[in-house]
Amino acid sequence: MLLGYAWSIQRRALLDKGAAAAVLAGIGLTKANALQNVKKIDDTTISVTTDQRYAPTFVLNEIGSWSASVVDRKLLESHAKGNDWLKTNEAGSGAYKLVKWTANDSIVLRHVTEAVSQRLMIENGDIDVARDLSPDDLDTLSKAGKIKATAVPQATLMYLGLNNKNPNLAKPEVWEAMKWLIDYLGKENVIRSTYKVHQAFLPEGFLGVNIRIARTSRRRRHCPRKRASRTASP
Repeated sequence: MLLGYAWSIQRRALLDKGAAAAVLAGIGLTKANALQNVKKIDDTTISVTTDQRYAPTFVLNEIGSWSASVVDRKLLESHAKGNDWLKTNEAGSGAYKLVKWTANDSIVLRHVTEAVSQRLMIENGDIDVARDLSPDDLDTLSKAGKIKATAVPQATLMYLGLNNKNPNLAKPEVWEAMKWLIDYLGKENVIRSTYKVHQAFLPEGFLGVNIRIARTSRRRRHCPRKRASRTASP
């Protein structure tokens, strides 16, 4: 597998196309040096030589991203024009297999504003994907056996912003008071399957986010502290 992994990284760099090549170039792997800088050492080890020193987490993030996805070397090389063959086929190495791909097929997008309407359309089989179902909608559909809900994190944050040009709103004490006014645990019960409390400006999964702080700094409603914070408000 590691031989295929090293070859897959080399292949991406040698193709030198699009975002995949740009990601690998972020650690100095290019068309000119990929064959020399990415090598299999043994069955459990590969060697990746970068152009300069980087944080280990950054390097692992780069070579663990989609741009370095492992492809089946034997399958791909069995076709004379492997890259053209991939336009309508796949040579992945993961748990899932592409059954059919129709080139130039179209996807119809419909603008449906009401979440209730989206739920009914899903139930009736009129649409395949809905984006704005509420936690209650998801619970109802799941219990009825209409869908199987799977939670997948994404880089979306909802936050409260204050205009710091306003001298009153620019006070750190006011920021603190606003924070204590929000019932985070109560909100988490309402948005239980669509959002979660995350008190950090970087989304979970991004380099640099402190997961310990993001997960443990959930503010409980504490009346004495809330009253004390309110005294700082204008």
